[in-house]
Amino acid sequence: MFRLLPLAGLLAAGCCAAAVSVATFKQVMPPPGLYQIDTDGTIRMPDAGTSARQQTDGASGDVTATTTAPGGKARQDFKGDGPIRFCVPAHQVVPQVLPANLGAAACKTLSTTGGGDSIVHIAQCAGGRYKLTVRRLSENTWEFIDHADLGPTPGAPSMEALRPMMEQMAKNGTPEERAKAQQALAVLPQQQAAMDAGRAQAMAALAKAQADAKTPQEAAAVAKAMQAMGQTGIHMQTDARRVWTRIAEHCGS
Repeated sequence: MFRLLPLAGLLAAGCCAAAVSVATFKQVMPPPGLYQIDTDGTIRMPDAGTSARQQTDGASGDVTATTTAPGGKARQDFKGDGPIRFCVPAHQVVPQVLPANLGAAACKTLSTTGGGDSIVHIAQCAGGRYKLTVRRLSENTWEFIDHADLGPTPGAPSMEALRPMMEQMAKNGTPEERAKAQQALAVLPQQQAAMDAGRAQAMAALAKAQADAKTPQEAAAVAKAMQAMGQTGIHMQTDARRVWTRIAEHCGS
């Protein structure tokens, strides 16, 4: 139902090699091969008292989504399209530690440490602080645990944040749900345009109210409202655990 922050979806090799010893890197990180991935992740919105949990079975791709709100709990099950697998090639370009959709260009590494069977990477990015822990559990099993503490970010809100959820519903929902999701995807650009226009009108009205303010207190209140409109998102916390199981030494053709 939702797309978790993909910290643990990094290419397994090259993540932290520059910051830890070669020996630790080889000991901890998954080697080249084909992996099956099971995922259990949760997004929490503390201020609203809501959360959403998604569990994905790596063998089948089946998804269980559970949402919790002050009014109660709801669960939905979606049939998968098959195994969730990931290839770590024998020769690959070393990727950046955080993917671009996390605002990697605006991220600053705070620390990368390794020892024994684990590596921990912490970064401060535009949206908040991210922590990734990679741990080798056995000869053929690894876990990637990521945590993010996110706050509002500058910029206008975007309807694109809803696209992953709509696409999954259009693919895996009931016939009625698929039809509704496909319709929602079709009108997404128009909805974004309408939202942008409404936001521009609201900002213009606030600017006029600020100019017409009779007291410093009124002006400050309007300025605070304008600042809030210039931000996107709310306080969120995300946690995900992905278990990588090596099922073959080579990815195949």
